[in-house]
Amino acid sequence: MHLCEALPEKLTQTESAEAAVIHTFMGLILSTFLAVITTIIGLTSLLINRISDYLQYRVFEPFFTTFQQCIEV
Repeated sequence: MHLCEALPEKLTQTESAEAAVIHTFMGLILSTFLAVITTIIGLTSLLINRISDYLQYRVFEPFFTTFQQCIEV
């Protein structure tokens, strides 16, 4: 989503399309990496603590089961 917003702006600011793509990706790497890391930390915390209030919602059960199987491997 952010790529679609940032790329056209960079295309007007740089001399080539290749440079625009590189600058756009370099600008989005840190924010994407931090979002992924904080999501993993949050979900791992919920899984490790085995908070029954969160696990009672069946919406999250397939995700937690898959995530737990990945950790055990």
